[in-house]
Amino acid sequence: MTLVIALAAGSVLGYLIRCWRPARRAAHWAQRQEMGTAAWWAAQPVLALALAVRLVSHPRQSVRNIRSWQEEERVEPPRHDPGWAARRGAR
Repeated sequence: MTLVIALAAGSVLGYLIRCWRPARRAAHWAQRQEMGTAAWWAAQPVLALALAVRLVSHPRQSVRNIRSWQEEERVEPPRHDPGWAARRGAR
């Protein structure tokens, strides 16, 4: 019976933590701080921890995002062709 109560309490606690999302709230708070204030300095360890968690949990995607600004754009955007309908019917 104790095991059932512990599992139920753990499930409820896990659900509440998932809904509240304390890590996401802390990271958003840290991102909103203005540079040079005391709160900004307090937010730096929070941001460093969030970055470390991101690099550990999704290493390939995180490194790709970090380097993405250095890469050239691979796909050329489509160009507007005013005569596309006329050529489409010519087939």
